[in-house]
Amino acid sequence: MVGFAIWGFAQALDGALRKATCAFRTKHRAARFADAPRRTIRRAARAAPHATDYAKMASGEIASRQGTGAMNQTDHSDNMADASLRRHHTCVRVALLVCGIMLVGIWSNLFGYSALLLPDPSGEYGTTLSDWYVGGRLASALLFVVLARPLERRQGAIGLLVGIGLSPLVLIIALSARQGTTDTALLSSATLLPLGAFAAGIGFLLLSVPLFIRLIHELPSRWAALATMIGIVGECAVSSALSFYGSLDVQLIACTIAPAASGLCLFASERLAARDGAKAKTEDDNEAESAIASRPQDGGMPRAYDARNFFGTALMLLQLSFAMVLASSLRSLSSIGPWGLLHEGYLAQIDGSLPLVCLIVATLTLLIFVVPRRLPSQVKCALALVVVLAGLQMTASHLGTAPNGGPTVAAITMGCQLFCRAIIWITFMECVRQLRIPPFRINGIACLFNVAGSLLFSGTASFGIGEEDLVLGIVYVLLCVTVIAIALPSIGSVGSFGAAERRAHRESDDSDDSAAIPSRTLHSFASAHGVSAREEEVLALLLDGCTRGQIERLLGLSEGTVRTHVNAVYRKVDVHSKEQLHQAFADWTA
Repeated sequence: MVGFAIWGFAQALDGALRKATCAFRTKHRAARFADAPRRTIRRAARAAPHATDYAKMASGEIASRQGTGAMNQTDHSDNMADASLRRHHTCVRVALLVCGIMLVGIWSNLFGYSALLLPDPSGEYGTTLSDWYVGGRLASALLFVVLARPLERRQGAIGLLVGIGLSPLVLIIALSARQGTTDTALLSSATLLPLGAFAAGIGFLLLSVPLFIRLIHELPSRWAALATMIGIVGECAVSSALSFYGSLDVQLIACTIAPAASGLCLFASERLAARDGAKAKTEDDNEAESAIASRPQDGGMPRAYDARNFFGTALMLLQLSFAMVLASSLRSLSSIGPWGLLHEGYLAQIDGSLPLVCLIVATLTLLIFVVPRRLPSQVKCALALVVVLAGLQMTASHLGTAPNGGPTVAAITMGCQLFCRAIIWITFMECVRQLRIPPFRINGIACLFNVAGSLLFSGTASFGIGEEDLVLGIVYVLLCVTVIAIALPSIGSVGSFGAAERRAHRESDDSDDSAAIPSRTLHSFASAHGVSAREEEVLALLLDGCTRGQIERLLGLSEGTVRTHVNAVYRKVDVHSKEQLHQAFADWTA
């Protein structure tokens, strides 16, 4: 934390120094350029007295022009300095969020799997803790669905309060587990252990979900996936080190400090964003509000676009729901059966193979979610699930020939399990970015799917090798359904459905008096500004009030492609926002 604070202060100081330097250089250059024409005109006036009046007029015109140029140059330099300062502040906020994700993950790993803090999972209270923890997650899902809007408005303060409340929880549970169940015990294990597990199930989601929501607000999808991977790998490494080398006192101190520090990171990130003028909304939310404010009252999106957008949203929700169920099922599958990770503990399996586990998660995240720039997010999720299933199938085949396995098999299995967790959070962030649903309500639905996927295979822990083939068969069926759901938009998407249909709709719009944007006017406006054919489609949807997420679904394009087209349209029309684009189109048509 101290290192992150020092680094953030250094970056902020560097941005302030750059801004001051740019302002000084701009002022010096403006003074030089303003004096040069005056010196030239004074010499010309001395050489030709009869040209004094003309020189005065020219001097005023040139001085005015130079002053305007200097002002524009000053504004440009100030904008560059402000952009650099905003980038530095964004880096600081992202570092705080990643640190918060690591801290809450460390607390969760030690709370759930440390052999020193909690009783034996196969003992008297092992099943009770697991059941009450799942009950806490279900309660938090219901809370998110009902109170999505209030939680979103106060997520920073709620995260800080929850983190402070979770800090002494592990200490109380550890002391209660060691006092026994006697009647004279000050802290009864039969009461405090279930209640503590229930509170931990609620508090973990209340603390971790806002961190990922803030992360997708700060970064594009690719870099948010990279930050998620860094947080998950970091929490795995640190929690493993604490489990292997830390004593009971060290683990208790870590579990006491981590939740409060994570809540403080979330609160500080939100306050920094509020100070910099960043709203706690996605870019699509801002675009939607500006579109509604600047849209004509008698216009609107064509009905075909409305229907296609509705079915696209429903289909995306279906895709991501199946992806979450499958990822949760694969994660549960890696913890049961011949692997036996559920019985020996999460952290005990990665003693000598921790670098290999971290390398597997980092490599898969980079190759699937970060490096490809043109693939849609749904295709990336399907590809990640196929890779995870292939890894589990290879380990199952190896265990069929060698039941004892080895460190490599354990590392591959644990890497698949951690990567499934990354898939779940990346999929959730993609839902937040593209769907018009409150983020906490999305997580409530996702939590239900997550628990359903975990319970799907929880009863197969006592199965033998033969029944594992049946479990893998069920997983393959889920994978096929997910891939089919993801492939459906490419069959009937707007981008591949044909330009004839869109041309017909535009021609019908020309004949309809209530149409917001006639196609001939739009085409002439696009031709006058050098907008290409694909960019003209994006321009039409922008003027119709579509957000970037809706444009992705309507045209069947990826996030990066839509961002490139939107930026190209803004650059060619010489505007910087959707309001300015509407104003430019209105001025041009007038």
